Amino acid sequence: MKKIFITAFMLLSMSANASNIQGTVISVWAHNMSNHFLWEMDKPLGSCSTFATNRDRYVVDISTNKGRMIASTILAAYASKQRVNVGGTGTCAEWTDSESVNWVGMY
Repeated sequence: MKKIFITAFMLLSMSANASNIQGTVISVWAHNMSNHFLWEMDKPLGSCSTFATNRDRYVVDISTNKGRMIASTILAAYASKQRVNVGGTGTCAEWTDSESVNWVGMY
């Protein structure tokens, strides 16, 4: 039942997302002056990136349960080199060159 709920949530969320990317997490970091957890993917530039390194960067607020769950999933994917699916919001409100995230899935 839990898998059905998560799948339904992801499918419903996809229609509202500005970007949806599948790939591998290549770097992760937490900012020491805020509650932000950021990571880079191995895919071309997204809607917010200004990097010259041609990579997508995403961010979540780890002061929320949602942000901590997303960060945990990203860390697990990074450590195990598993591919992830990231659903972005299309906004860079939390970090100017990083897209905020609605959801992630690891497969």
